Amino acid sequence: MLMDISERFRSSESRKDLRFIASLSRGWEAMALSMGQNSSRFLLLAQKRFQRSSRLATNRISRLLATAYAHLCRGMAISNNFMRDFDSKNHSNASKALAISGNHFLEAGFTASYEQTRAIRLFLDAQLQLSKIIQEEDSQKRSLHLHNARTFLREAARAFSRAHQTKSSKDAFTLIDKIDEESAPSSNLSKLSSVRSSPFGAIAFPPPAGWGGDAAEPAAFSGADVEVSLKVDRVVNGPRDAVRVLIEITNAGSKPVRIVSVEDAIPDGMQLLQAPSFLKVQGRSLLAEGRILSPSKIENILLAFKSGSNGFVSIKPRIRFLGANGKFFDRNLPSGILVTSPILEFLSDEFNTDYTVKRLAPTDAGWRALMDVANGSKISRNQVYGDSRYGHHLGKQLEALLRSGLVESRIFPGERGRGGQILKLRLAFTNDTTSRLAGTQLLSKEKNTTSGARIS
Repeated sequence: MLMDISERFRSSESRKDLRFIASLSRGWEAMALSMGQNSSRFLLLAQKRFQRSSRLATNRISRLLATAYAHLCRGMAISNNFMRDFDSKNHSNASKALAISGNHFLEAGFTASYEQTRAIRLFLDAQLQLSKIIQEEDSQKRSLHLHNARTFLREAARAFSRAHQTKSSKDAFTLIDKIDEESAPSSNLSKLSSVRSSPFGAIAFPPPAGWGGDAAEPAAFSGADVEVSLKVDRVVNGPRDAVRVLIEITNAGSKPVRIVSVEDAIPDGMQLLQAPSFLKVQGRSLLAEGRILSPSKIENILLAFKSGSNGFVSIKPRIRFLGANGKFFDRNLPSGILVTSPILEFLSDEFNTDYTVKRLAPTDAGWRALMDVANGSKISRNQVYGDSRYGHHLGKQLEALLRSGLVESRIFPGERGRGGQILKLRLAFTNDTTSRLAGTQLLSKEKNTTSGARIS
């Protein structure tokens, strides 16, 4: 139908744009059918349609988007095979396709789609760890697989949440509960091989009117176009452990919006020293009581904090708005580091050395074993390893970094003699905050956060 309508346009550019949207819609249709019927056949059909869409694309962003969906469909089809046979080759091929898809989404500016793709990869990593338990006789290695599965699922749940996939996020946490039940001392570990769930969730399709926007945010249809940014800096003339956060909100749309609240604005371990008078503290959030932001206007929210923690602290606020159509919508701000840690600084330096000096590829750079992290960070071993007697396989500071998404972990085989495995960590270089921290510009897309900028 859209193809027929496109022929009625006099402008060749309009015809090309509509043809691309029509082709993309046909790919989404096949994806929707695959989700409804759990069929890889429709996913492969969608892949072909998206490949055709990329050839019809009229600009770089459109081409990146279509290519991202083509690789996503391929990765999902291979993932279906992996969930049936747990073949490590299928896991590897699916992960590669999903990684390529996520990078294209991120470069095109579709952060919600990137987070969902990343969540699927983490989910598959967890399932691979669970599949290894039944084959493993060594109790320590089984415990390590269980720990890794829980870690991957927690990261997947957070990624699904950032992608606005609430049900999938809850499903991931439910799966962790099932694992805890089946892995209890009185349970049969063989049952863990049957602990499965779909990793895909509800795929969100970006609206054509907002190329480069967030795929899960419908506010573009109401005339609301709000841009947000976050800057972190030290207080120049003030307490040594004080930091300032500047949140800048720009109404680039055609209608006024109301600022309802700034969620998660006060991190644990930080004391709020200063905030604009129109904001009221409620728990960890700040209520703005519907402050009006007119079109083309900018609202600066300057917050000052004093650290009450010796460990790592980050901030990742979410701003809630009320549009002119009476509907609420959110804007997520990228992370900002308020209090760094020796671990993060060490991993940042190591990644930068591997990437810029040793010229290693980004995928191979920065990986370090736990003992290397302890020695290089000049901290005690128990801050890295934790106490397994209390269910902490890693130190609290390290667990906080993993939860924040600034540090990632992976299992490397063949590192401790024949058939041995070792857990390694590195800076999560695809994260906006950490890529700047390492001094790298690995992603060509324009960044939304400025770290270390002076706030006037």
